[in-house]
Amino acid sequence: SRPELAKIRRLEIKLAVLPLFRRIILFKRLILIDPDILIETNRAGKSNIEFETLRNKEVLTPKEQALSNGKSILSALAFNDIRIEKGHFTYKGGQSGRTYTVNLEKATASAGADGLIALNLDGGYNRKPFRVKATLGSLTAFTDPDKAWAVHATSQIAGSTVTIDGVARDPIKGKGLATAVTGTGRSIPEILKLFNITYIPEFGPFEVRGKLTDPDGRLGLSDL
Repeated sequence: SRPELAKIRRLEIKLAVLPLFRRIILFKRLILIDPDILIETNRAGKSNIEFETLRNKEVLTPKEQALSNGKSILSALAFNDIRIEKGHFTYKGGQSGRTYTVNLEKATASAGADGLIALNLDGGYNRKPFRVKATLGSLTAFTDPDKAWAVHATSQIAGSTVTIDGVARDPIKGKGLATAVTGTGRSIPEILKLFNITYIPEFGPFEVRGKLTDPDGRLGLSDL
């Protein structure tokens, strides 16, 4: 729907040099000012982040395939501090016709000596203000399905507060969840409207607790 997938007013990157010799990219500082990113699909479901090149069509040798997968190029990715200001992120679904927008007034992420990541977000989702404060596991655990990635997050949106505390074994694929969820607020339908769910009746203020797990590969809520 527009020529540019992404636009940005200012980008600042500070890399540690010595880790590069060990194939480790360590961002000492990463700052994005006014990033505007649009991800969309057409009516056939094809995304604007799918790039078809001549190289993709060629038959690769095993060594070339490993290089293309990044296995022989990069051994680790880490960061100390990341900051985003005035960010605008949009997703448009060509098949559903729905648009989802996230505006970030300010977002910061910093990694401690123990590898844990402190995350703070202030912005809006589909014009509803939100705030997220979280302590997350390391990037190593996030990308390794054999390690438990810890998550402790509290979010505030649409007059409600939701806290998630637990671990995920494979967060990239959204699998291996074992988390406790607590929610309090003034209206469940008000929250669900954020996800275009509008057929739930109003019950007034609520408090809910439960466990979010997927032991058999299907997401489930227990001990409600």
